[in-house]
Amino acid sequence: PVGCCSAAAAGLAVAAIAAGGRGDVIVAAVHKNWPMTLILGAFSFSRQWFSVSRGQYAALTALAAGFQLTRRPEWLKTRLRDIRVATGPLYVLACLHALRQYPAAWQQYVAWAGMVSAASAGIVLRPDNAEMMGFVQSLGVSVPSIQARRRWHGLLMLLSLGSLVVVLLTDAAAGGSWNMEWAS
Repeated sequence: PVGCCSAAAAGLAVAAIAAGGRGDVIVAAVHKNWPMTLILGAFSFSRQWFSVSRGQYAALTALAAGFQLTRRPEWLKTRLRDIRVATGPLYVLACLHALRQYPAAWQQYVAWAGMVSAASAGIVLRPDNAEMMGFVQSLGVSVPSIQARRRWHGLLMLLSLGSLVVVLLTDAAAGGSWNMEWAS
């Protein structure tokens, strides 16, 4: 497909600018987060080369949500930590793509609520994102406590997942298809 290389190059260009032009910073970040890089690379590749359906995006969202929501037993949560970190961005991206493919006009409101919730929780309100909190403070906005960010992060992620469930169920009730076949 035309543009797949330019999209990848654009992502690297943005990363290079954010890193102050230092390639070693980008290489270190990719090396440190190689599972996330691999998952997001596969996601981007599949979007470029295949026709991915809303059902497939929803399945990816559910898979990532399963890892994200595993909290007990503690030993399993600890063991899945690296996978949870790697699939966090996958959850947000797959959820956004699934929700933006709504078939009915009224569903756009539910879908938009889910998209805003996923993006807000996954980018701004991540409890471990000190850089984002510093940026928010530099804008003169007071930053909530870590406990409040955790609570809002969790609530907004659940709202995004609930929005996706509502859109998919109402689509199915109206006779829609959750096509899960890969088309090229």
